[in-house]
Amino acid sequence: MGSSVSFYNIYTLYRFIIELIISTALFVCFFERRKKFPLRLVLCILMCVAASTFNDRLAQFMVAKVLRYILMFVAVALSVYICFDVNLQMAFYCVVSGYTTQHFASKIYHFIFIMAPALPDYGKILISIAVVGVVYVAAFLSIARKRSAMRDMVVRRNDVVILCLLITLCMMVVTNFISYEMCVGVLAKVGYLLCGLAICIMIYALQYGIFKNAIVESQKRSWSVYAK
Repeated sequence: MGSSVSFYNIYTLYRFIIELIISTALFVCFFERRKKFPLRLVLCILMCVAASTFNDRLAQFMVAKVLRYILMFVAVALSVYICFDVNLQMAFYCVVSGYTTQHFASKIYHFIFIMAPALPDYGKILISIAVVGVVYVAAFLSIARKRSAMRDMVVRRNDVVILCLLITLCMMVVTNFISYEMCVGVLAKVGYLLCGLAICIMIYALQYGIFKNAIVESQKRSWSVYAK
């Protein structure tokens, strides 16, 4: 039993960073890779894992917990910038997409946990992995693949990108200061999860606006070049 609990604790410690790396990879896999990509990738994964472990003992304090999540978010964004031929703006844009997808998946499997509160630890692990797999495949097919054209575009709406980052930061703060475990009763937990899903949909909508704006600007530049 002790080993099972220990394994579950290790899983919960690194679950977020692993899910965030994979979800972000959905949105950057189309980009051109920088030289010595395998070495860069390994070093960046180690950096992200280190960021996840950093200050874990202080994570019981809310401020430290929020800072830990911000540190992991920035580490993944820097990893995208280091490994792929994109600017920092695009790197953060992609990590916002990855974080939103990860957050959306986590809210879905917590809904299942509400319906089956007596699940053992290994059951929670299996269900969370299954839900993450389904949500990530759906996100790749419906969102990430369609945004693959952005590898040749530059996100120019700084104000909207900053707004996405601010909303993501607010989501981090809210989900850490008012955690799922703090909600008492089924209705409170459901309301908490629904708010999280609503924020995810809002960020998706904002990013869709950025994507459409990038396409329009690209078409305008193409027409202007053609007209000349």
